[in-house]
Amino acid sequence: METVNIKKSPHRWTPENHGFIGYVCYLDGWPSTTKKKRSSIMKTKTILAILIAGAVAATRADAQQVDTVFATNSLREPMGVGAQGDYIYVTASVNNQVVRFHPGTGVLTVLAGSLAGVSGMVDGQGTAARFNSPQGLVVDEARGGLVISDSGNNAIRLVTWNGLVSTLATGLSYPVGLARDASGNVYIADAGSGSIKILFANNTVATLAAGFNGPAAVAVGDDGAVWVADTRNHVIQRIQTTGSGMGVTMVGAPRVVAGLLNTTGAVDAEQGPDARFNNPRGLLWIGGNTGLLISDTANHSLRRLYTNTVYGGYTVVTVAGGLGENNSGFVNGAPLSARFNSPVGLCRDTTSEGILVVDRGNSAIRRLQTMPPQPRIKNPRIGYIRLTDTPAGIVAVLTPVTSITFNNDEVLGIEAEVGVQTFFTTGPTPADPLDIDNQIPNPGPGVGSTPPAFISGQPNLPPSVVEPSPNFIIKARSSAQGRQASDVVLAQFIFKVATPTISGDNAAYLPVGNITFGARMFYTTNGVDPVDGAAEQNFGPVFDGNVISLPRSDTNIVLKIRAFRDRYQPSEVVTKVLSAVNFTANKMTLGFEGGEGSSRFLGAPGQQFVVPLTLEVLEGQKMYSLQFNASITNIGTSPAVNNATLGYDTMLMRRVETAGGVVYYPIPPAFLAVSGFTNLYQTNNALGMLLLGYMERNSKTNLYDTTKQHLIQYSIAHNTLFESADRKVVVGGFRFTVPPTAAPDSTYTVSVGRPSATSDGIQNDVYIETPTNRSVRTLKIASFPYIVGDCMPFGWFNAGDFGDSNILSADLMQVFQTATYGLNTPPGTSDFFDAMDSCCVDTNGVDQSGNPAFYADTGIDTLIDRIAWGDGNLDVNDIFVSFRRGLDPSRVWYARYWPTNPPTGARRYEIVPNRFRSLTGALSEPVRYRNNGDGTPPLIRLTAADVIPVAGQEVEVPIQAEIQGGSPLRVFMVRLVVEALDGSPAITTPIRFVPNVAFGQPGISYSRGPNDFSGAWLDNTRGMDASGVLGRLYVTIPANANASSAYRVRIASFSGSPNGLGIYPVVKTDGLLTLANRNTSSANDGIPDSWKLRHFDSLDNILTHAMADADGDGVPNWQEFKAGTHPNDPQSRLAVLANRAAQSREMVIKWPSVSGKRYIIEVCTELGSGQWTPIASGISGDGLMKEFRDATTEGGLRFYRVRVQE
Repeated sequence: METVNIKKSPHRWTPENHGFIGYVCYLDGWPSTTKKKRSSIMKTKTILAILIAGAVAATRADAQQVDTVFATNSLREPMGVGAQGDYIYVTASVNNQVVRFHPGTGVLTVLAGSLAGVSGMVDGQGTAARFNSPQGLVVDEARGGLVISDSGNNAIRLVTWNGLVSTLATGLSYPVGLARDASGNVYIADAGSGSIKILFANNTVATLAAGFNGPAAVAVGDDGAVWVADTRNHVIQRIQTTGSGMGVTMVGAPRVVAGLLNTTGAVDAEQGPDARFNNPRGLLWIGGNTGLLISDTANHSLRRLYTNTVYGGYTVVTVAGGLGENNSGFVNGAPLSARFNSPVGLCRDTTSEGILVVDRGNSAIRRLQTMPPQPRIKNPRIGYIRLTDTPAGIVAVLTPVTSITFNNDEVLGIEAEVGVQTFFTTGPTPADPLDIDNQIPNPGPGVGSTPPAFISGQPNLPPSVVEPSPNFIIKARSSAQGRQASDVVLAQFIFKVATPTISGDNAAYLPVGNITFGARMFYTTNGVDPVDGAAEQNFGPVFDGNVISLPRSDTNIVLKIRAFRDRYQPSEVVTKVLSAVNFTANKMTLGFEGGEGSSRFLGAPGQQFVVPLTLEVLEGQKMYSLQFNASITNIGTSPAVNNATLGYDTMLMRRVETAGGVVYYPIPPAFLAVSGFTNLYQTNNALGMLLLGYMERNSKTNLYDTTKQHLIQYSIAHNTLFESADRKVVVGGFRFTVPPTAAPDSTYTVSVGRPSATSDGIQNDVYIETPTNRSVRTLKIASFPYIVGDCMPFGWFNAGDFGDSNILSADLMQVFQTATYGLNTPPGTSDFFDAMDSCCVDTNGVDQSGNPAFYADTGIDTLIDRIAWGDGNLDVNDIFVSFRRGLDPSRVWYARYWPTNPPTGARRYEIVPNRFRSLTGALSEPVRYRNNGDGTPPLIRLTAADVIPVAGQEVEVPIQAEIQGGSPLRVFMVRLVVEALDGSPAITTPIRFVPNVAFGQPGISYSRGPNDFSGAWLDNTRGMDASGVLGRLYVTIPANANASSAYRVRIASFSGSPNGLGIYPVVKTDGLLTLANRNTSSANDGIPDSWKLRHFDSLDNILTHAMADADGDGVPNWQEFKAGTHPNDPQSRLAVLANRAAQSREMVIKWPSVSGKRYIIEVCTELGSGQWTPIASGISGDGLMKEFRDATTEGGLRFYRVRVQE
C-alpha cells in the first residue's frame, strides 16, 4: 500500500451561514414549516435540515453543514464511497484504484490497484492487483471487505480489508452502482445492459429487471423496494420485490416515481412526476419516512424523495447545493449555500450523523452533517487488571501499559468509554515493528473480537481477553454511530518464565525456586544450556521448592538451569559453579553418634538385636519416597545368622490430628497397588539382607498424607519425636537374632546400603551417602545385664543401650503410656520391652498371675520378691511391681542378661542390689494386708451410667464397679473417653474424673484432649472392699448441643488388681449421654436408638440395620440386642458348648453369659419337631461362663438349646 498525507479541510462556519428565517420544526427527522399553506418557496428555501431516521432533532444552527472531509488532485474521477470503522473507502475510476482514508490521521492509502494508475484485470494483493475504471462500492461485512463494480472489466470484484483482490463475477456490461440487502444480495446497476442485476451470496448473478437507460445507481429500501437512478432517462424508478436471499423476485414492473422520461430539468415538486432531474448518478436510502437521497449529478445538488402523505405520492426537494446545471462550485457551509461539482456516490458516515458525498468534479469527499459534531471517542486503555485494596473496598482496577513482561498469568483487559463498541485484534509481535499493521489487522466493526465489558472499580475480575503467549500485541479501537472512532491503540505483552533461583553452594542439596507458577526447570552439569525436556545429560524437570541433589565430585561442578512453561518464553539460563570443598551430603547411618537412636553394637547369643537405621539430613531436605537395604554377615568362623529371624520395625510416622489431639501412626514400608497395599519388605537370604522401601506420590494420601507432610518429616523410636527440620531421622530398626551358639570372639558385619530417595515424590533424586565408618558397623559379643523395671534413659532397645541402674518415676511412665494408651510400644522381643515387663513369672518360671495368692492381702512382699520374669504383657501389675521395687528399699531387685560363656541362647536372671541413686536402706516396718477372698472367681464389671444431660451444663456420670470374688480393688488404671456421636458438637471443656475417696488421688494421670482422661492408682493399702462407685466423671455438654445430640462415655481401657499382682478379669459397659430419651426405635425394628448409637456411633450407619452382622459372627443385630452381646465383637455371642462328664455321664452345658440377662435351657428329642421342653430357667448371667449339668442319662437322643428368657 502507498500512503499520502492529505490536508483536511476545516469547518468554516460563520454566523451568516447559519441563519434561519421563520420557525422550522422537524417532523420524522426532516424539516417542514409550521404553516399549513405550502409553496415553492417553502419547498426550496426553508428545507434546510436533514436528519437520519431515529436521530434527535438538532438544537443548533450549525448542525446542518456541508464540509470537506478531504480533497486532493491525486484523486481522479472518484465515483463510489463507503465507510467502515475509522476508514473511508473510495473508488478512483481514472486512477484504477481503491483508496482508503483515515480522517483522524489524514493519511490516504492505496488499498488496491496500480500505484501508477495502470489498468488491467489482475487479482492479487494490494498494488499488485489491477482494475479498469472501478466505480461502484458497497461495504460487505459478510464477505469481509468491499464489493467493487469494476466497470471497464465488466466484473464485480472483492477487496478485503487488508487489500486482497479477488473476482466474484464477470460477464456484466459496464456495472456501476451497487447496493446490498440484509440477506447478503448485492444489487448491480448494469449500465451497459440497461438492467438491474443481483449478485447472490453464492456469487451467482441473475437479472431482476431490465429496460432502463444507462442506470448508474441502485438503493435497497424498505418493504422490498429497490430504487433505480435511471440516469439517461433522467428519472427515479421503483421496483417492488418479494422474497429474500436467492428467492428475490420482482412484483409487477418498474415504475417511474419522480421525473419525466427523457426530460432534463431542475425542478422540485410536491408531485414526483412534476420534478425534473439531470443525469442522477447516486442513491442512498436513508430509511423510514425520511426517504431517498439522490445525487442529481448534472444539477450539482442533493435531492430528497420522500413519501408525502398529504398528496398520497412522492415529493422531491433539494436539500444541499445549488439546483441547476450552472450552479457548480466548491463551497462549504449551510446546505443550500454549499456548492458541489457533479456529486455522485453516497454513503452514511460512520463517524458522525452525516452523509458522505463523492464530489467528483472537485476530486473531493464532502460531508452533509446532519447533527452537531460529536466529540471523538476516547482511546481505549489496554492493560492488566488486578484486585486492589482501596478505600471503597477490594475492587478490580486496570493498569494501562504499552509494553510489559509478566512472569505469571494475568487478567488482561480493555477499558473503554461507556456506550461505545470496542473491538480488538491480537497476534504475535512481528520481528519488524513496521510490519505490525500487515501482520495484525486494525480492529473495528466486523474485524476482531469484542472484549469482556470492564469498568475499573467493579468488584470482580473479568475473564482475560486473551490467554498468555510468549510475545504478542493487542490492538483495540472503539467506535459508535455518529462519532469519530478512537485511534487504534496497541500494547505489547511478553510472558516469560522468571529466572530460577539456586540456594546455597552445596551440590548435594540445592533448593531451587521460581516465582512462575508451574514452571518446570531443567539443568545440566556438562556446560551445555538446558533444553525443555528430559534427555541425556539434560536433567529434570524440577519445580519450585524442589531440591537438586548431585553426587559427590572431586572437581568443581558447573550447574546450568533454565525454566520453561507452555505458552511462555523460557527463562534466562542461570549458571552456578559449585566447589567440591563445599560438598556435604545426606547420610544414612547405623545410628547417631550418641543419645536416643544410638547403640553400642554389643550383642549376646540368642538376643533379639535391633540395629538403629538413621538419617542425618541437610537443612530443609524433604523426601517423599525412600529405599535402602540392611544386612548382617558373619565374619570368619562366626556362626551365621538365621535369616528367618530378620525383621524390621518402621519408625517413620504419619501425623494425624484427632479430636483428642495429635496422634502419630507408623508408616509401613509399602506402596498402594490396585489390589491394596503391597509390602516393600523383601529378603535376600543369600546375603542376609532386607530390601526395604517406602513409595507415595506427591499429592496423594494413601501411604501417608503428602499434602500435610513428607515421608521423613516425623519419626519416633521411643519417646522423642524427631522432626527432619532438626536434621535427624530415625528410619527404623533392623532386627535379627544373634546366633545362640555365638562364642565370645564371634563378630558380625552390619551394614546399610544403596539408599536413594526423591525430593518431590515423582522423579527428583536425593543423593544419600553411606559413610564407611558409620554405615558399616561390627557387632561384637558381650553381655550387659539390665535391671528389671529400669528402662530410662533410653538410647536404644538393646541391653546396654538403656537404663541407669535406678527404678524411678520415668521408668514407670514408660509402662504406663504403653499399657494405657498403646503409645511408644517397643518391639515385643527387645530387651527394652523385657525390662518394662516386670511381672508375673517367678524364679521357677511359673506364671503366678493365676495364683489365688495374687488376690490375697498377705504375703505380697514375699510374692513380689519371687517375681523374676515378665509374662509378655504390659499392664498395671508391671507398674505396681516396679513401683514397689523403686520405692521400697527392702524389695528384691532382679537383673536379666544373655550369658556368653558358655552361651545358652536364653536369658538368665540374677539378684542385684536395691538402690536409689546409689543409696540403700530398709523400711522400718513392712506393710501387711488383710485377706477378704471368699473363693469365688475374681471379676470386675465396670459400667458407665446412661444419663440425660442438659446442653451447656455439667453432668455427673457415675462409673460403677461390681467386684466379684471377695477380694478388694486396690490398684488400677483406667482411661475414659467421651465421644461425640452422630454429628454432635465435640466436647471442648476438659472432662474431670473424681475417684472414690477410698483410692485417693492418682499416682499418675494424663489427658490427650478435653474429652480424654487416664490415671493410675498404685497405693495397694487403700481401695474398695466391695462393689460401689469407682468414681464420677464430670462432662460439660456443649451449649449448641440439641435434642438429637448424643455422646458415648467409653471405658477405653481398665486394668485392676487387689494388690498389684493379680489382675481382675473385666467386663466393660460404655455409658450413653443423650439430650432426649432415645430408648425408642425410630426405625421401628424393635432395636432402640440408644443401642445403635452406643455401638455404631450414628443412626445413619448401614450397619445399624436389624439384619446387619457387623462383626461377621453369624448373629444379626436384632439377636445381639436380645442376647445382650456386643455386635462389634465376634467373640461376644450366645454360643453353647456341650460335653459329657467322664465319671457321672452328666451332660455339661456351658455358655457365655451377660450380666443382667436370665437364661432358660430347653431340650427336645427330635430337632425338626419344634417341641422344646424347659429343663431349667431363671438362670442369672454374671458375665462369665455359665454351666448347667443335666443328670438325665437315659432316654435316647436329646438336643439342647440356651436362650434368653424374656
